[in-house]
Amino acid sequence: MTKRKTVTVAGVPMRVVSDNEAENADYVVCMLEGTKSPFTDNLVGLCCRCGRRVIFRWHAPRNPKKICIECAPQIAKFEQ
Repeated sequence: MTKRKTVTVAGVPMRVVSDNEAENADYVVCMLEGTKSPFTDNLVGLCCRCGRRVIFRWHAPRNPKKICIECAPQIAKFEQ
């Protein structure tokens, strides 16, 4: 059995999951279009909450809704 890894981002603990498990997530948090990025092959979509254009990487999970980084904190639920 492998031990689940947890990382802390901005003081919030987050569990690292496999690619398959990530496909079952509720959301993928994305940057707003126009945000400086070193990549030229970003994909573009719409935030599921506010409708603004967002960018995300081609290898991001496909099934979860895309949500912008500004809307994400408003719907976040942290488990203790």
